[in-house]
Amino acid sequence: PEVMSLTMNKLWTQQILGTNEILTPKTVPINFEDKNSKLNSEQIVLITSKLKFPLVAKPNSDGSSIGLYFINSISELKNLEFESCNYLFQDRIVGVEYSVPVLVSTKNIVFSAIQIQATDNNFDYNAKYLSSKTQEICPAPITQELEDRLEKLALQCNLILGCRGITRTDMIHDPITDQIFVLEINTIPGMTKSSLIPKFCHLTGFSLSELLDQMIESALAKN
Repeated sequence: PEVMSLTMNKLWTQQILGTNEILTPKTVPINFEDKNSKLNSEQIVLITSKLKFPLVAKPNSDGSSIGLYFINSISELKNLEFESCNYLFQDRIVGVEYSVPVLVSTKNIVFSAIQIQATDNNFDYNAKYLSSKTQEICPAPITQELEDRLEKLALQCNLILGCRGITRTDMIHDPITDQIFVLEINTIPGMTKSSLIPKFCHLTGFSLSELLDQMIESALAKN
């Protein structure tokens, strides 16, 4: 429970990973107390002085990419309305998105990276669950060197945060700078037919029942 509360707070997660020299997007947190709030002039100055367009805005503690915004200009930034919660405004990292499942147990298992190809590169709620154009490609069509880096980084993040059981580490690789940025670690990944973990099992032939057995073994080992 302590780990889940930590990783559900994306800002705390980023701060801990940052102290361990792991790259994460540059971030400005803004708290909105009222529903349908807009940014005031001071908040806009703060965001634009620290970040560069295009931007991403997302709730600090929500999952499934709910409330995710992709912002390309200051006029868009001024006109958006936000829910009453803490939002993170971030530089939008240009590159290719990957997700790496990790099973942290008595024997750590790092699975192959999944490449995410979403419409307009916007992997929001609609792209995840409603769009027929979003593709999750596994194994990802990448070099073995990049695959190894993604897997090593995913496991490193999980061990730093003290994760257990099945997780999913979301990252973006910038092909120009060759840097990998960690977006977040999902410690309660979805297990529906539209979710990445079951899709991964289907694409790779890994038994979902075997995965569930490993998850149970992990939980029992901790107790």
